Amino acid sequence: MELYWIWLSLLKGIGPIRQHALTEIARGPESLWHASRKTIERYLKKTVFTGEDAIHKSIPNMADEICSIENREKAKVILEDVKSKNIKLVTQDDDNFPVLLKNIASAPMVLFVKGELTKDDFCIGIVGTRSGSEYGRRVAFEIAKDLAAAGVTIVSGMAEGIDTQAHKGCLAYEEGKTIAVLGSGLNKIYPYSNRFLFQEIAQRGAVITEYLPNVSPLKENFPCRNRIISGMCKGLVVVESAETGGSLITAKAANDQGRDVFAVPGNIYSIKSRGTNSLLKDGAILVRNAEDILNEYREKDQKEEMFTQMVQRKLIKEVVNLSKNVGDVYKQILAASTNIDELAMRTGLSYVELANAVFELELRGLISASPGGRYHPQY
Repeated sequence: MELYWIWLSLLKGIGPIRQHALTEIARGPESLWHASRKTIERYLKKTVFTGEDAIHKSIPNMADEICSIENREKAKVILEDVKSKNIKLVTQDDDNFPVLLKNIASAPMVLFVKGELTKDDFCIGIVGTRSGSEYGRRVAFEIAKDLAAAGVTIVSGMAEGIDTQAHKGCLAYEEGKTIAVLGSGLNKIYPYSNRFLFQEIAQRGAVITEYLPNVSPLKENFPCRNRIISGMCKGLVVVESAETGGSLITAKAANDQGRDVFAVPGNIYSIKSRGTNSLLKDGAILVRNAEDILNEYREKDQKEEMFTQMVQRKLIKEVVNLSKNVGDVYKQILAASTNIDELAMRTGLSYVELANAVFELELRGLISASPGGRYHPQY
């Protein structure tokens, strides 16, 4: 079956939306492969949508592309290359195809994957300029690391600058998982300076692309790539961006897909912050740290189960390194913000024991205290 999906990816002039329609009509790429030219032309006519009258003239050319012997031979060669380099194919029919991505209008029919891809990860995208400032790089790194500690999968584009720091920040957390979406094939690592990062991401998450293995990183590939970054995620964080560029294209895709758009405020005199500051002016959610993002989902009822699962993963990771008393106190604060009197009632510990436990948790950076004497988890 992999052969037929690779062949489908080879077809020029037939994009994901029409590919999806064709495979639905033909009941799979294998049936489309074996269909006669007459049948293929009939299928193509059924994929012409309202307002696409000019497409009728292209049906013979598209039929030529589908019936091409050359494309079929190329697909066989690519399949051997894919197998020899341990590249996985994940199609919309597979259980591990990302659920959110599958539901966007122009979802890719097939993803080429290095690493492990799972369908139900809670993903947040982090993107920004390739020439990030020290401030931007630090913010991207720290937000990614703290989100990873809460069980969030970080998605970015492995570009230089902000993207690279987002991946590295996630990987700095021992169990962090990150996904890189490329604008090239997996045999054409771009930028090449990130070749070692590519390997580390593949070991701890996944590097994915919709492009065939030997496709070069062409300029026109990246806007298409960006829709996958946003499409996989619940929300997208733009850390630094000029007034134009790929990050704002990704933000627009996220907005069109109904995703949350977050932006980190920047220096009003910096060219690198004009895009993010404009996003904030237009209604993006202001982000100072990972907790701002996590709170956005915690406060939405439909996300409560997801947030609880993230907390449980963090709790399991952190509590194993704490004494019993400190661990018990941490569990209570993770469950809900609380004060010393409530902790005493819930845990049965003395005030001296509680004071020692709270002090240790604050030193570890696991909790913080508000002016009202309530303790909150630090995500």
